[in-house]
Amino acid sequence: MLGFAYDAKGMYEEAIAVHEKTAARNPEMKWALAYSYALAGRRDEARKMAAEVEEGASRRKHYNLAKIYTALGETDEAFRWLEAAYENRSLGTGLRGTPPFKPLRGDLRFHDLLRRINLPPI
Repeated sequence: MLGFAYDAKGMYEEAIAVHEKTAARNPEMKWALAYSYALAGRRDEARKMAAEVEEGASRRKHYNLAKIYTALGETDEAFRWLEAAYENRSLGTGLRGTPPFKPLRGDLRFHDLLRRINLPPI
């Protein structure tokens, strides 16, 4: 959680340091490191880490990849992964209030996803 708090405060290098340690202990958390890389503008590193996340077996990888691509500003790719999360039923009710998805809230596709999982519009 500390890494995400740093991300929220714009303290990306501190977030990266925390997420590097976490990902070393738990490879399922590589997505968090990729997310911080993306927010920090380290796009190549974020994409490389996203490719590793994509190869992983985590049930929530689609949802987490959507966060990474949202942070990269790659909206179409983010929605591709959100649709995959919807299809494998790993798209939760937290979608509506999750800060990483704030940049998508003005997109009609986001509102369609909310409707399909029975959440009120924003």
